Amino acid sequence: MPEHKGQDPDTQKKKAGREDQARATPQSSTQSASAQPPQNQASQNQPARTAENNTGGGSTGGGMKNNGGNGMSGSSDTTGDGAVKPRKRRYLVARRPMPAGLQSMAAALQPMNEKQIEDELRTLGADIVKEIKPRAPAGFGMLAASGMGPVSMPGIVVAEMDVDKGEQLRRTASASVIVEHDALLKHLDVATSARLMKTTLEASLYPTSATTSTDISVRVVGSDGQPVGRATVVIYGRSFPAQGVTDESGNVILTVVGGGAESIAAIYVKPEADHWERFITRPSLKDDTDNTIQLRRLDETFPDFPRNAAVGWGQKMMGLDQLARGLTGRGVKIAIIDSGCDNSHPQLRNVKQGMDLTTDDADPDGWTNDTISHGTHCAGIIAAASGPNVSGVRGFAPEAEIFALKVFPGGRFSSLIEALDLCIERGIDVVNLSLGSDEVSELVTQKILEAQSRGVACIVAAGNSGGPVQFPGNLPNVLTVSAIGKTGEYPEDTYHAQTLDPQIPPINGIYPAKFSCFGPGIDVSAPGVAIVSCVAGGGYAAWDGTSMATPHVTGLAALLLAHHPLFQGALKTRSAERVQALFQALKASAVPCVADVQRGGAGVPTVQALLGLTISAPSQTAQAPQARPGNGHETYRDGAMIGGAPGRLGGGAGSPGFAAGQTGYGMTSWQQAPVGTPLTQNALAAWAFSNPAALQLISQMRAAGLL
Repeated sequence: MPEHKGQDPDTQKKKAGREDQARATPQSSTQSASAQPPQNQASQNQPARTAENNTGGGSTGGGMKNNGGNGMSGSSDTTGDGAVKPRKRRYLVARRPMPAGLQSMAAALQPMNEKQIEDELRTLGADIVKEIKPRAPAGFGMLAASGMGPVSMPGIVVAEMDVDKGEQLRRTASASVIVEHDALLKHLDVATSARLMKTTLEASLYPTSATTSTDISVRVVGSDGQPVGRATVVIYGRSFPAQGVTDESGNVILTVVGGGAESIAAIYVKPEADHWERFITRPSLKDDTDNTIQLRRLDETFPDFPRNAAVGWGQKMMGLDQLARGLTGRGVKIAIIDSGCDNSHPQLRNVKQGMDLTTDDADPDGWTNDTISHGTHCAGIIAAASGPNVSGVRGFAPEAEIFALKVFPGGRFSSLIEALDLCIERGIDVVNLSLGSDEVSELVTQKILEAQSRGVACIVAAGNSGGPVQFPGNLPNVLTVSAIGKTGEYPEDTYHAQTLDPQIPPINGIYPAKFSCFGPGIDVSAPGVAIVSCVAGGGYAAWDGTSMATPHVTGLAALLLAHHPLFQGALKTRSAERVQALFQALKASAVPCVADVQRGGAGVPTVQALLGLTISAPSQTAQAPQARPGNGHETYRDGAMIGGAPGRLGGGAGSPGFAAGQTGYGMTSWQQAPVGTPLTQNALAAWAFSNPAALQLISQMRAAGLL
């Protein structure tokens, strides 16, 4: 398994951390004033399959090992049909892939094939769910032939079995076989606090007597007094959070257990679309009358929205509003592995391809049914296009070719592997992965490695647990994105305001989002608080999460691949070298906006490399960004040391994300640069932003490969 990102200088390895975090359900959130809102997620638990609990069966061909009936036998099922019992766990079983140079050695071990694996699993009473067959041809060209690179993944058997048998199999399987949990994935749109979630679960183990329950009636209306239907309302009290959805009249009745209205710590209202959310701590609620909560419409903040375009604060920070309209990402293929995409949305009719991996049904349009809107929201950030009478939000790459691969709700490692296989097969350039897991997977790791070798760039959300970077964002061969927020870009009575950690003061209004995962594995940061984008049904919503930050970087990556001269010559062909050059280019363009590099990485990527361009201009002389000798970093992004802290020269008027005349932590304006400071790439970029007359010259130098 390859080492993880953020390697220690001595060991050059970073363990893939597992979060000690309970998995959230729509009814388990938190009950304190600092409570996190629930994830907008359908239940991912699949019904257990009925199977014979056979025991015995020996190992086959040096593959899996079964210690007879010693600790492997399951108790007989004497319960009737319909009785609740522990469900089976899903596992992935496959031959361990070997580099080509070691395949002769592997052959001597007589590894099991997929048929033998299935037969062995059936002797353990397992149900075979499916087999994932590799789509790409074997080998990676020169790398595979030399034995230096991984080979294509073998077939993977997905099976369900009793937990005790599955865990025993994991411990006793031979080294030539991988057995791992087919864990559920999480989409990362709303933060979840591990500490608060644990408190909530502990409370649920000792529920207060139901005799102390109280019904609270809530009515949700807009600023015009009209009811807001399908809004999620959550009340945080002393025990379980109470959650419900308003009807078409805007009404919902919630039952609070463990106290009356005076015991309620907070109430959270999340509208389906077109309104700002609301978060009220210590609310004054009555249990004998309707409690009305009023929401602001988005068009109160953005006049005549969506008829008139609203460029998001994050897109402005990255410089998208400065970019020529002719740069649209045409010719680049982007895959969004998520919950599908509602392409009936007026701004997403350009999304015409996809596949539903959540079901075996042969519905070719299943991917367009986005029941949780997560994939639709990500697609809007990446590719929203103006339509008749609607400008709405501006996508980064509206003419890129989008593939919506649906894995939610219910997405697992096996779903992700299938989706990545499709990306390799279809020649995808960039994959947006706004998802993660508390567990790690060797098979997913190998598949991402294979994708990189095929020239597929994976851009991954860091995670929302507020702890170490989650899998697969902690892998070294992906670009991992954390989330930042900006004060003044949302109403203060929304949950967006709770994403600011009071212990980390904002710099020029910019702050690392409290929910965002952090650590040395963070490559770049991007806007991920109060991000307005498309949702299913034709509306718009403002959401938080590293899921929202990641599509900003994916969209910019598509623009670089489509239009930057670096990727019009030798690096136009998909390859591992092109993926590495793309990641380096994104980091080289980044502007640091938070003080802690483990929360912000290289900074927020910008369009600076594309300024002055109107169409793609082929160039044979452009070179990929190079590492500075001796510093051990991939790029030259930290070319200046100011005041003992890594930073950038510049940050004056016109710099993205900073007010005119202000400088950030570890930064100084061009005019304040110390005498003798070298004229670095970063300094030139800042100079270009603050001196319009220099833009054309800098852009021409970039196009010629001189910078």
